[in-house]
This record gives sequence, structure tokens and C-alpha cells, in this order.
Amino acid sequence: MGSVGFNAWFGGVSSEADAWERVDQCLAGLGFSKGQADPLSGSVGYANPAFPTGVPLSIGVSGPVANFSIYPITNKLRRSSGDDKLRSLLRDLCDGTSVLLGRTDTAEMMGVVTEAELQSGPDWFDWFQYWGPDLVRRWGLDRIKAGPFRLVEPRPSGACALTLFDGPDDPDQMKLQRRAAKHLGIQLREFPGSAF
Repeated sequence: MGSVGFNAWFGGVSSEADAWERVDQCLAGLGFSKGQADPLSGSVGYANPAFPTGVPLSIGVSGPVANFSIYPITNKLRRSSGDDKLRSLLRDLCDGTSVLLGRTDTAEMMGVVTEAELQSGPDWFDWFQYWGPDLVRRWGLDRIKAGPFRLVEPRPSGACALTLFDGPDDPDQMKLQRRAAKHLGIQLREFPGSAF
């Protein structure tokens, strides 16, 4: 079981303070309390009895869009909460902040969502991804549902939470990533030394 991260972009923000306020309100609504900021990383820990080790989150703003990252999602956090509970938290956080595109990534940060993907579309798949309404419309919900995803969760906003494989350590993840990309006609990003 390895550490993973989660990275997402959301729109309609006017400042970094505005972005933090939106995330804070969402996490408070999910039963989290905000801790102190780490002076070195700038990340803030959020606590909830269901996630006893805390959830570290940081934010950056680029014009009208903001990016939040949860990293690292440690083995200890995954063991204490379970991957299904963690996936539900990521889905609910994306719903509450109106995420445009979000995705888990590896400890090596392969697959981190880039701002360019907001226009060009996703170029990577991982264990969990969240596609905002524009991406769902672009590829079509029926086509997405017909893909190799383990779980497809249409959201009331028109967004969709997609779980591609059982957990971040699934031994078939590379095969499933290629199948999802082929099904949706997406060219996967290339990484030095990757098998793609």
C-alpha cells in the first residue's frame, strides 16, 4: 500500500482567500475542523473522527481557477479510513467545491492534473477521477458509463465521479488506464520510463 495524492481544479474564485473559504466551508459541512497551517509547506491539516490521522490540504490560485492538493495521502491514513471512505470524501469535496477536473496521482506525482487539461481534456487516468459537467458533456455520460470503470457516479451538478480500479495499489491499473483511454479516445500523457 503506497502513498498517493489528489489534485483538483475548480473555477469561479476571485482570490486565494476566496478559494480557502470555499474549501473550508465544504470541509466544515463534511464534519472536518481546520487545524494550523504548516509554515514550511503551507498545507493545512483538517481533522475528522473518520480520518484520525488528518487530511493535509494546500491551495494555489491561477486567475479565475484554483487548485487544491491533498498530499500525501499516507498509508496510515488509507489504513485508518479505508479506500472506499477516502474515495467518498474526495467525491464529496469535489461536489462541494464545484471541481472542473480532479484526480488521484501516484507518490511519484505521475498524473497530477494540469491547468491545460481544463481546455484540452484529461490526459491521464488513475484510481479516482472527478470530471466536471463540461467534461461529462464532451464525452457523454452514456459513453463514460459503457467504459471500463469500476464505479461511475453521476452527480446532481452534471459532474461525474469515476473510480477506475479497486484501489491505488491495484496490480491491473496500467491495463485499466489503457482500456479507459482507448474507450474514450484519449491519448495518455507520456512519462519518462513509463510503460505507456
